[in-house]
Amino acid sequence: MKPHTTIKKMLVHPKDKQEKERTANCVYEIPCKSCPQTYIGETKRQFGVRMSEHKREAEKAGPLKYTRSKRTESLTDINKFAITDHVSRENHIIDWDSSSIIDREENRRARWVKEAIWIRKRGDKTMNRDEGTFFLSHIFDPLLKTTAGDRSTTSGKTKTSGQVSRSKQMDQ
Repeated sequence: MKPHTTIKKMLVHPKDKQEKERTANCVYEIPCKSCPQTYIGETKRQFGVRMSEHKREAEKAGPLKYTRSKRTESLTDINKFAITDHVSRENHIIDWDSSSIIDREENRRARWVKEAIWIRKRGDKTMNRDEGTFFLSHIFDPLLKTTAGDRSTTSGKTKTSGQVSRSKQMDQ
């Protein structure tokens, strides 16, 4: 019988791990510190660049101390990013340090599908305004619920024949 963990497995790593900020072509998740909601997005660019855009917009809005009239007014404002809406409407703080890459995909359309799958899997626990660029039919909901904790369901190449919204033809 061989041991599961060997010294070789612990010490030898032929490839250097890539920093998450330098990872491109990915689906990512940015959590809120104040509640269990997360934002799920996708980008073809480096994740650090995309996250800094979100961060810059969220810091502009910043968690503000509202009077009742200002709070009511803020609920009708629509910002560029859903994260900014969450920060300004809920007075919450985003946990930038706990952001993570949840999937990778080189193919743009397949990345859009993966983003839609992750948003659907998270359900009400996302601060996303929509269900992603790709329109994922609700016929897949039972399948997604049974694999909600399984990240391997979206790994590998994905072939699609669904619709893509025209508003996101250019990758962010």
